[in-house]
Amino acid sequence: NNGRLWMTARGNGLFYYDEKNNRFQEYHHDNSKLKSLPFDLTTCLYIDRSQNLWIGIDGGGVAKLDLKPPKFNLFPLSEGDYPVLNDYFTKCFYEDEKTRTWFGTHTNGLNILDHTTGSLTNYHHEPGNPRSLPGNMVAGIVKDKDGNLWVGSSGGISLVDKKEGTFTTIRINGIPPLHPDRNIFVYKIIQLKNGDLLAATFFGLVRIIKQKNGSYEGFYFNNDPYLKAITTDVVEMPDGTIYSSITNVGLHELTAQGEGYSVSNIFLKGLDLRSIRIDETNTDYLWIASGIGLFHFNTKTKSFRLWNETDGLANSYVYGSLDDGKGGLWISTNGGLSYLDLKTKTFNNYSYQDGLQSNEFNTQAFYKSPSGKFYFGGIKGFNWFVPASTIKNMQAKPGVAITSIRIGDRFFERDSAFAGHPEIELKYDNNDIDFHFAALDFTRPEANKIQYMLQGWDGNWVTTSAKSVRYANLLPGQYTFRIKASNAEGMWSDEEKILITIEAPFWKRTWFLLIVSFLLLVAVISLTYWFTQQKAKQKLQLLEKRLAIDAERNRISADMHDEIGSSIMHIALVGDQIQKQEKTMEEVKTDVQTITVTAHRLVQTMSEIIWALSPQNETLENLLAYIREKSQQYFEPFDTSFTISFPDEIPVLKLSNAERRNLYLVTKELLSNAMKHAQASSITLRLLITEKEFCFIVSDNGTGMSEKGARAGSNGIRNLTKRMKDISGTIEWLSGNPGTEVKYCLPK
Repeated sequence: NNGRLWMTARGNGLFYYDEKNNRFQEYHHDNSKLKSLPFDLTTCLYIDRSQNLWIGIDGGGVAKLDLKPPKFNLFPLSEGDYPVLNDYFTKCFYEDEKTRTWFGTHTNGLNILDHTTGSLTNYHHEPGNPRSLPGNMVAGIVKDKDGNLWVGSSGGISLVDKKEGTFTTIRINGIPPLHPDRNIFVYKIIQLKNGDLLAATFFGLVRIIKQKNGSYEGFYFNNDPYLKAITTDVVEMPDGTIYSSITNVGLHELTAQGEGYSVSNIFLKGLDLRSIRIDETNTDYLWIASGIGLFHFNTKTKSFRLWNETDGLANSYVYGSLDDGKGGLWISTNGGLSYLDLKTKTFNNYSYQDGLQSNEFNTQAFYKSPSGKFYFGGIKGFNWFVPASTIKNMQAKPGVAITSIRIGDRFFERDSAFAGHPEIELKYDNNDIDFHFAALDFTRPEANKIQYMLQGWDGNWVTTSAKSVRYANLLPGQYTFRIKASNAEGMWSDEEKILITIEAPFWKRTWFLLIVSFLLLVAVISLTYWFTQQKAKQKLQLLEKRLAIDAERNRISADMHDEIGSSIMHIALVGDQIQKQEKTMEEVKTDVQTITVTAHRLVQTMSEIIWALSPQNETLENLLAYIREKSQQYFEPFDTSFTISFPDEIPVLKLSNAERRNLYLVTKELLSNAMKHAQASSITLRLLITEKEFCFIVSDNGTGMSEKGARAGSNGIRNLTKRMKDISGTIEWLSGNPGTEVKYCLPK
């Protein structure tokens, strides 16, 4: 894609020819570099969709070369690439006119990296050599207006002779003793508008002034106690105002005082301030890096805005920031690099997985070069990049693959039908499933991410760097396993989907549930109907009892009115007549006898009513005993033969008040009729008991019933019929041989 022709050469490594630039490049195995070509016996080449060149090597396995322009260029590619350096802890940068990168380190002095050749030049402190670098901790590099290059180290501030590779260290008046390897001295060096140099140091501010004879001399300001502290940065505003940051003290606004400065104001007191940078868009503002975030400080109003992790910053411990000139900031932190889009107020964060030297960067180790490159240094080297190309995605979409599926303890065999329509059907008791998967992008596999979700089981996407996931005891139903992958550029693949159906057991299937539901519904309806009927029956029984009570009350009232009331009224009338009329003694005796007879009849009637009302007389056996007693008393004065024939064993049958009274009165009247009207010499009362009813039979040997007396409409028959009908019984008159027989029955 870049117009290069790549070639293998057996025993001679890897080559490419760039026809456009007429350039020929070779790659060989280098024992001193871990990431060089593993072996020079190259045999075959392949370029994947992510623009990685794969090199097959005879005896050396497979190697990979990323052909894409990197998002973040990295130094070093491998820790063993430059044995001259003990470590790659980077403190500061400078890019010269040959686009070589000068960088200071924590213990390895000053270094120059030639990107074209990959060569490294190292300058370090040589004890006894006054022209060597005075200290191996280099934290400040600046080029002045005259083209001189200045380096600040743990041994002092030095002027660099680039041709000779020597250093002239400037004498600083009043500075405490320095140790070239133990103390950081310089944090930052700037050139003021008047040409002087101003350095933020471990002891405070130091000013380098060019003398009339062309030499330079340094001055340490110890007149203000506020300035005699660890000063991490210093800037000169367009109006000449100086701001310096003193760690754990605050932001100092300084006023010129002779060759030195005095403190006029202190802001952001007590904070750990790491660096200061003038806003390139509005020079009234400062960007101040601190241990709690990035401040945007207005030097006119002294107000500020703080950006930190709550806004989306990768980490709130900030070392520095650079402006891309297009409304965005690149910010180095203890959690990687962050890009802040000032228009949308949003962050994009990058970590070591995106190709950074590590997630931890350093104070003052940030630099914008004349060529437009951004440099950020940290504890394992440094990165450089061009901001516009970094934000832009440079890569094709990755792929994602489900490498294997295990159901229970067996692998699932995928066939051509599965490839066309990926679906898995499982029994309810075989519902454990494992998915193994891979992100198909090999540029930086450690930065790949995978997201999966079992739709219908997982609530959201699950992000993981693992290679598998297991689902156990899945409930019956339908699920969709969805998976996608992203590469180091944050580009996501297309989704892969598998439909999974867990069959339900028969007792959980729809038809079974419908049947059970129907049966339950029927049972509920039946129970409801039964309970409703029971309640209705209870209410009906209660109503019947109430009606029976009312009927009994009405009957008793009627009996009292008809029988007792009329007898009492008869006695009263006879008594009134005795009082009002003049009668003879015989007539009076006759009336008194009438009263006596009526009173006896009244007593008998009341006795019968009371007997019928007594709950102790509710059985058929009690009724028979009462009939026997009263009928024998009735026939006792007469010569008529009266016979009672009742069974020896009487079943226990309960009779209501109305039933007992009506049966007794019907029996009494029939016996009386047989005595008075039949002129019988023999009368019999019998009881027949069957399974369904019991019947009384009154028979006599008298003259029988006349045609008039046998008519259904006669008063006697009508009254007897009504009494039996009132208690749901029957009565019939039969002609005897001789005499009459009357049968009246009541259901059990």
